[in-house]
Amino acid sequence: MRRTIVMTLFNGSPALMDESGKLLLSGIHAGVEYMGNTHNQLFASSEGDWVMTGAEKEGILRCSNVSIEYHQEQGGIALRTTYTHVQETIKAGKSLNVLKGLWHCGFERILQNDSCSYTGVAFHEMEASVHTLRFSDSQRITSAENAALIDREGQHLLVGYLSFEEYFSNIQFGSEGLIQAYGQLEECPVPKGTVLTSDWLYIGLCDDVRWGLMDYARLAAKTMHSRAGIADTPYGYCTWYYYGSGIKPKDIQENLKTLSDNRERLDVKYFNIDDGWYKEWGDWNENEKFACGMKKIADDIRAEGYLPGIWLAPYGGKNPSRLYHEHPDWFVQKRDGTGPAAFPSLYGDFLSIDMSHPEVKSWMQELYHKISYDWGYRHIKIDIITPTLIPGKYYDPTFNTMKNYREGLRLIREAITEDTVLLTCTAPMGASIGYADGIRTSQDIFEDWNCLLPLFNQNLKRYYYNKIWYNNDPDCLLVRNAANEDADCIRQCTRTDEENRTFATALMATGGAMIISDKMPLLKEYQLELLKKMFPINTTAAIPLDLMESEVPGILDLGRRERTHIYVLINWTEAPKEMSIDIGKGHVFEFWSQEYLGLMQGTKRFQVDPHGVKLLFVTDENPISVIGADDCMCPTLRQTYHDGILTGQFIKKGETLW
Repeated sequence: MRRTIVMTLFNGSPALMDESGKLLLSGIHAGVEYMGNTHNQLFASSEGDWVMTGAEKEGILRCSNVSIEYHQEQGGIALRTTYTHVQETIKAGKSLNVLKGLWHCGFERILQNDSCSYTGVAFHEMEASVHTLRFSDSQRITSAENAALIDREGQHLLVGYLSFEEYFSNIQFGSEGLIQAYGQLEECPVPKGTVLTSDWLYIGLCDDVRWGLMDYARLAAKTMHSRAGIADTPYGYCTWYYYGSGIKPKDIQENLKTLSDNRERLDVKYFNIDDGWYKEWGDWNENEKFACGMKKIADDIRAEGYLPGIWLAPYGGKNPSRLYHEHPDWFVQKRDGTGPAAFPSLYGDFLSIDMSHPEVKSWMQELYHKISYDWGYRHIKIDIITPTLIPGKYYDPTFNTMKNYREGLRLIREAITEDTVLLTCTAPMGASIGYADGIRTSQDIFEDWNCLLPLFNQNLKRYYYNKIWYNNDPDCLLVRNAANEDADCIRQCTRTDEENRTFATALMATGGAMIISDKMPLLKEYQLELLKKMFPINTTAAIPLDLMESEVPGILDLGRRERTHIYVLINWTEAPKEMSIDIGKGHVFEFWSQEYLGLMQGTKRFQVDPHGVKLLFVTDENPISVIGADDCMCPTLRQTYHDGILTGQFIKKGETLW
């Protein structure tokens, strides 16, 4: 049973305890970290005696220069810190500490989010891995945005931010029990008298972090006014992974025809045009290949019965570019005022558009109004964001990278139609809540089997975002091989048909977007049949039962559909593997072999081939039951049994029910 956490004062400092009076987190203090003149790291801390106003479940704690506002949420504590700097000016602030304290018994294990830090600001985004780690003695582990922990007494603990509006924030943990939550100040000056307020942070116990993470996500979704549920999970086609920036109008027409010819089995909704249609970054007008106009392209897609989608990279520019030369003041500037701040990359110097600039605001809203209202695109993907969140000097001096990102999303959201799906890519996770309908939750898909391991480390361990923060986008499903590729192909795939079957099953288990990206006219019949089995798409993310034991989860619980419980077992290794799962009791049917395995009970072991998958349907025992199907990976087998009569319902035309 979950214990309730309350706030108290202990030995003159803020502390957390449970309702029985057991001390959980003590020695809490707050402040600002900064770099000294001799490269040493200094800390301006809370000063003076603490006074508590309110009660244990809701109130404010104050000392001379810090206040901590708190209230109880689901048995845990939500809090935010306001710090007033009373010392001399800090030239370059490093971080605002929301709290720093000591958990009573130390930590044993953690589910930790890595950060990406292209521009000096560290945040959780699609390319960052999610690790399951055991603490070694005196070890420090930093997690971006949130973490799930098991302490040395076996208690399950969640620590994570509930709001993402002020700073990009991280949390550091120590094996001895250290918890230090902080927001990044991006080396901004902190003059005497400056008042800094953090985002909301949550600390709570739960019975099991696998389900507790979903409760935490719901709290953050409520705080940030999530759009989850407004837009359906997207299913469609994308041009990128076959054509790249070489896409041409005739390629669009060829793929539209094949999709239309296979409409009964491939229930595609969106047709998304990725990179390759525009002149240059910042000049989002049609290039010579698309001289017919992007409105005509959208109209052609609609004429075939699909909704058009489009790709842009709105947060950055490049040097050189027309936008840079015409409007250098539209970009985030260096702090010394010598020109736009830049992030050097293989693709040139990335620049960051200053969303606080009044002329930029007008330009952004005019651009996206044109794309959504005038051209008619109903799925907009915005990309290449994290390398263009560059610290520096903004038109509005209160801005930082977090506020610049959020303001850009707000401008886009206000400019597009309500039914336009906004997908963010290479974008901060938490900071996208409230504006994005979907977000890419993994790195790009590449050619071989090995690329699937980091892909599903990220996608399967981010299950608690899906349908709570937004729709997860696990990237595109590619089922082709060398026999289905020609000179237009930018990415030659080497996965076997069996590996593609595992890939498709794992992607289905994410419950996220299902987007295909092959050259459709070149696919064989059996590959089209594999894609067909993805429909109707699954929109419920599987819970990884081995979340706290595995780097890439392989024992996945898709929950019950009517009287059938669905599980996925994936062997990510190079050798045969025996995998165990408690199936309760029921008739067991394996989807890919179309084999009835018998009436089983309790924990059972299944042999899974290297790179292989088993998709198990476990149906409640009855004298007569439908136990499986052959045409959908994650069906709802609707059936009733009464007075010796079984009544069932088909999902798809032509399918077989077992």
